Amino acid sequence: MITVMRKQFKGSIKFVLWIIVAAFVVGIATPLLFRQAGGLSGIWAIKVNGQDIAYPDYAREVEKQRQRILAFRQQYGEYADWLLSTMGILDPKENAYKALVRQELLNQYADTLGIFLNYEYVTAKLADPLFVSQELGHLLPPQLIDESTGVLNEGMFKRYLQRIGMNAEMFERTLERDLVEKIANGIIATSFYLPTFDVKQKYREENAKKSFTVLTLDKSIYKEEERKKPLSQEEIKKYFDEQNSRYKRYWVAEKRSGNFWTFDPKSYGISVTNQEIKQYYDSNKVKLFVEMPTKVEVRRILFKVSDEQKRAKVQVRAARTKDDIMQDPSKFAQFAKERSEDAKSASKGGLLEPFNKSVYEHNFERAAFTLPQDGAVSDVIETQEGFEILQRVGKTAQTYKSLEKASAEIKDTLAQKKFKRQFTQDLRVVIEKIEAGDTQALSNFVEAHGGKAQKVEGKTRDETPVVQRLFKLSPGQSDFFVEDDEGVAVMLTDIQERYLPSLESIEKTVKNDYIDEKASEVLKSKTEEIKNMLADTPLDQIKKSFKISSLKTDLISKKDTEAVEKLTKDGVPMARLLQIEKIGALVDVIQPESAYIGRLDDVSYPSQQDFEEHRAEIQQEIADQRKQQFTEGFVASLHRNARIESNPTIITLQD
Repeated sequence: MITVMRKQFKGSIKFVLWIIVAAFVVGIATPLLFRQAGGLSGIWAIKVNGQDIAYPDYAREVEKQRQRILAFRQQYGEYADWLLSTMGILDPKENAYKALVRQELLNQYADTLGIFLNYEYVTAKLADPLFVSQELGHLLPPQLIDESTGVLNEGMFKRYLQRIGMNAEMFERTLERDLVEKIANGIIATSFYLPTFDVKQKYREENAKKSFTVLTLDKSIYKEEERKKPLSQEEIKKYFDEQNSRYKRYWVAEKRSGNFWTFDPKSYGISVTNQEIKQYYDSNKVKLFVEMPTKVEVRRILFKVSDEQKRAKVQVRAARTKDDIMQDPSKFAQFAKERSEDAKSASKGGLLEPFNKSVYEHNFERAAFTLPQDGAVSDVIETQEGFEILQRVGKTAQTYKSLEKASAEIKDTLAQKKFKRQFTQDLRVVIEKIEAGDTQALSNFVEAHGGKAQKVEGKTRDETPVVQRLFKLSPGQSDFFVEDDEGVAVMLTDIQERYLPSLESIEKTVKNDYIDEKASEVLKSKTEEIKNMLADTPLDQIKKSFKISSLKTDLISKKDTEAVEKLTKDGVPMARLLQIEKIGALVDVIQPESAYIGRLDDVSYPSQQDFEEHRAEIQQEIADQRKQQFTEGFVASLHRNARIESNPTIITLQD
């Protein structure tokens, strides 16, 4: 592999290899981390079936995972940690461990299949721009390469390599392991089989139309009945004590009061120079200041697959058309008019409006954007619509905002960054002075920097950032934070401790709560009673006996969004009802002020013809989901049968 790499650096694909190198080193640890790991290069961090994964590999993977989590937090803000926790990827060390074990398991599986990456394969991959852009390009820091021209900023790139300390041996190992992992994943995915009956069942479930009878019980009726019943003082007292003992229900929450002051870059006197603006523009032009993205204009010839049984024949017809076109590519428009099954574009010789990425599906865009020059014709590609052939008509490079246009935006950005940094430093000094006994430190700071004063009062359940900080302080203490475009300083002035009011002072509230709870119990028991009667008692008799209302729906499917939303808005639990499969089956949903009983009365399933018309679409949708599950299940089986060890002493050194 080293020989291959060195030859490629000297050969005609030197530029492509530089991109590959950059792509694989994204997220590798900083020089400090490399210095830390340098003395540990011969020590293992993880063993998989006796095969060592060295500490430097683990350290680089941990840093890469940290960077990914950081980028995710920057993108999703306050919701980031919640989303990350649902995906189970909050801990970079755990993520790194799982990723490296998974990769090693797949590499070992590939070994059992006799997979070997020879010179020709690696050379072909390095020379394939599609592989670089689609499989590796997304790992490359966007500021290093111009997407529209493919030109790498060599100066920035060299500095980047120096900073991360990448060498040829690291590249060889990383490239080979990654390619083998991709091949193993592909082999596993090809063994996946999706039976037709499974596709049909899924389509039936999603498109079945169902009608229901829905009974509604109103809790207000039972509340009125409970109000008419005599209620002793002892019962109220018992309920009051029980609720406080179990849930502290009637305690009045602690309340805190304080003052806070807001600051902004303008009042703070932050300045930004023209040189700083230009430097920021030059460093972030490709990433932040795209005015018009790269666009491509193509002609298309579409061969639709309306019957899955005829897919092979359609593909052969498309391949023959491709052969005919290559006899004279200038006649592409003529072939499009005669053979394309996209009527709208066929009338224009297959011509589509110029488009940028994220407009069409992945396969279509990948083929369109990788055509090397105007007039070039793609291979036959498979899309959701069928089989297609594309010809490039033109391609326009992306353009950027001028420095003049971007200047005001950059100035605001830099001013905010400077302000946050300076404000944080200054407030730390102020708090240190306060803790040392300087009672005027904060007021002097506010006066000097034009802080706007406000008062605040809140309870623990109040989630505003200012109130949250009040509950972390003692009287007279201060704190600060930066939110959006403002810096905030906070001082706690008063604490009102939580307390339990007397029963006499809130007796009316307690009595209403008691009645409401009793009515809820009646609502639940009546719901069960009605469900038991529905099998052999006429509906009209039940409605009259229990004073309930009912409605009968039309045939509705999950895709009838307007009808479903209307009924849901009226309180009908349609999500639960649509899950019922057996005619006559019941479901009940008890809500705070009402209860619903739904019965499935009728089901109408889609016809075989409907299924055949949508078969390809639903099959692709299910396959995409199941293939991933199948692959992960296969890897999990490898994991269960593997001997995996970790070196806790070495891994702890990552802290």
